[in-house]
Parts: sequence; structure tokens; C-alpha cells
Amino acid sequence: MNDSNHKDSSMGKFKYSGIWPVAPTPFNENGTVDYQGMERVIDCIIDQKVDGVCILANFSEQFLIDDEERERLTRLCLEKIDGRIKSIVTISHFSTKIVLDRAKLAKSLGADIVMMMPPYHGALLKGNADQTFNQFNEVSKIGIKIMIQDAPLSGVELSVPLLTKMINEIENLTCFKIESAQAASKIRQLIKNCGDKLDAPFDGEESITLLADLYAGITGSMSSALLPDKIRPVIIDFLNGDKQNAGKKYTFGIKRASTAGIAADDGGILINTVLGQVSSKTLGLTHSHEHIYVSSAGLSQIYPERVPKDYVIKEAVDAFIEPIINGFWFYFLLVFLKSLLIKKIDNSNFKFLSPNQIGIYLAVIYTLGHIVIAMICNRLLTGAPLNLAALDAIIEPIVNGFWFYLLFEVFSIIKVKTSAAGKSSKNPTPSSYSSSKFSPINNKKTLD
Repeated sequence: MNDSNHKDSSMGKFKYSGIWPVAPTPFNENGTVDYQGMERVIDCIIDQKVDGVCILANFSEQFLIDDEERERLTRLCLEKIDGRIKSIVTISHFSTKIVLDRAKLAKSLGADIVMMMPPYHGALLKGNADQTFNQFNEVSKIGIKIMIQDAPLSGVELSVPLLTKMINEIENLTCFKIESAQAASKIRQLIKNCGDKLDAPFDGEESITLLADLYAGITGSMSSALLPDKIRPVIIDFLNGDKQNAGKKYTFGIKRASTAGIAADDGGILINTVLGQVSSKTLGLTHSHEHIYVSSAGLSQIYPERVPKDYVIKEAVDAFIEPIINGFWFYFLLVFLKSLLIKKIDNSNFKFLSPNQIGIYLAVIYTLGHIVIAMICNRLLTGAPLNLAALDAIIEPIVNGFWFYLLFEVFSIIKVKTSAAGKSSKNPTPSSYSSSKFSPINNKKTLD
């Protein structure tokens, strides 16, 4: 690699890392390949201090290139690279014979790796699991490293069990590039199943899931050649253990650079949204695609490296202690405040309040108290910033407020029905009436 040695422990078992962009193929206006332009493309990519380069891939518009152009481009690019960086040559095809011919050429010219999608042609002509396994196995016999490309373009489902079997049983299949849906989950499982065999766990798809995939265990990414100088520092910082700085570079560096040159009228940068293009100045501080969550229990299962166990434990303690405190708060309201309010009503200070209205007032008071309790517990036990603790503390107490009111109403109904049942079975006495807080007869003067 062009940079200092990585400190991340995961790097010890993987051979390749960093940014490996796909080289675009330039064309002349008449549709022919611009070979001189191709040489400039290779030099430009290398000048950006990348770790490797991939040629003749989908982004290279390989489907617009005939066999003769393809062979010439392979020779030109590998000669131009001349060992300055690592090289990957894409050889995908439905025909195993064609794939083998391409692999032999790449190896003879000094390519480090060949990249293959599973055999397919169009939307309906796809190889099954056995055909995919056999084609990769035949290429492996040539004696060159293989990177399997799991891309939605092929339309072929490469399950984790199939990929695991292929990587573990095909000798030279030691690299993968996962750019299908739920890439991070698949990457994590493959590293777990095949880690000792792998040379390069990579992602692709313009590095749009780069951070999630880094947490899942990748050591490299295959993006376009648009921003390799912006993406590489993210990978390097992350692998060196500086995950916080890597996140900042990804969020603010790549996002702004990817829209550079598209100026808005107010001097900002135009951002594509579902409502059309808007100026970056109207967005304020905006993260790339992040979700606010209130519990890390499930997230810790998906991203164990990102959510430490001690934080999960703190949240569990918070979830245990907070309800206990609120239980005392609940009891205080029922026993003390309810009695206080009823006395004031009986003393003609709040005659406008009905028993039902008392329940509403208590529910509101309880909710406000619960919010404060939740904020304090979250802040003290998990160490969350006050603004995030407040956000976490708002929704749950509101729901619990409705629960409190429901309880109050149910118990009030039970109490009324119990009192009514007692009246029908016993002769009412002044003392029995006066024992009820809801009785209109509640003082000795009236009884007399």
C-alpha cells in the first residue's frame, strides 16, 4: 500500500486493502475507443495514490467493447500500470471458454487478480449454483487470484451458503466484492465463515455503504474513478483505528465533493432530493444517511463493533432503574396528590373538577415528571448528550401518560362498582358513606 502500515487488527489476516477504483473507458465521438485517452485515465488514477485499479468492468462499459478492443485495452492498461499498483481485470462472461481465454491473457500480462460475476446473459439466461461453482473452479486452475463480484446487475442470487462453499473449496477464489442489497450483513457473515481464506473483503457500488461495510469488516472498496482521493483517507483512518475521523471525512468530504461544480443561485451546492434539486444552504448540517434510534439492543446484533457491550449494558440498566423510579413517582401521585386534590375539592376550592378531570390532571403531571426522570436516567447511566437524552425521553413518557390515565379510569370504575355492590348487600350507614372519597357525605356536620 502507499500509506503507512495499518494498525487495525483485522488487517493482519487480509492481503489487500485501500481504494481500487474502476477505470472508465474513454471513447471518441465516432464511438471508437480512445486508446491515448485510456493511457491518461490510468495515469490520472495512479496519480491519486490509489492502491489498485480495475479495468474492463461494468463501469468501464465493457458491454460496448468488442473482443478485439477488449484484448487491446487489456494489454495497453497492464503495460501502462507496469506494476506501479495492483491490477484487476474483469473477465465475466456466460461462456466458460471465453472466461478462460480472458483469464489466461490477464495472467500472461501480469494482472494480480481477475474479477468475475456469475455466468449470465441478459435477464433470463443465468447459470445455476453448480454452473457458477464449476466456472469459477475452472478459472482457478489457471493459477490466478479470483475476485467474485456479487452485483445486482447479473440478477443472479449469490447466497451466503453458496459463496461460503465457493470461497472455502475453490483454491484461488480468495477475494470478494459485495455490492448487493444488505451488503454489510453478507460481508460480516462471509468474513466469519471464510476469514482465514480471504485476501480481500471488498465492497463496491460507489462506496455508498462504505462506513457500514467497514464496520462489517471490509478492508477495501472498489468505487468509480471520480473520488478515489476522497474515499481512500476514510478507509485508511478507519483501518488505523480512527473511526471518528473516518466518519467525519466520509460525511463532509465525500458528500460535498460528489456534488462539487453544481452551483446553486445562492452560492451553495445543488443537492438531489426526492423533491428535486435544492441548495445545500437550505439543508444546514446534514448527514449522509443516518437514522436516529432510541435503543441499541437490536443494533448491537447487527453492528457489534459500533455499539460496545458496555453501552448496551448501561441502556439495560437504564431500562430497569427508570421504571422503578417512575413506580415510586406513580405511587406518590396516587396517594399524596390525589388525596390533596380531593381535599381541596371537598373544601370547595376546586369544585369545577370532576373525578375524571382529576385523572387527566394526574396523567399530565405524571407525564411531565416521567420526562424529567427519563432524561436524568438516560444522561447519568448511558452518558448520552442532553439533547439526545431529551429526544429519547419524550415519546415513551407520553405513551406511559396514556397508560397512567387508563389505569386511573379502570381503578375508578372498579371502585365505583365495588361501592355499588356493597350498598345492595348491606344497609347503608353514615360511616360507610363517609369512608368513600367520592361520597357527597364526607364530614361529621352533614352526618349530624
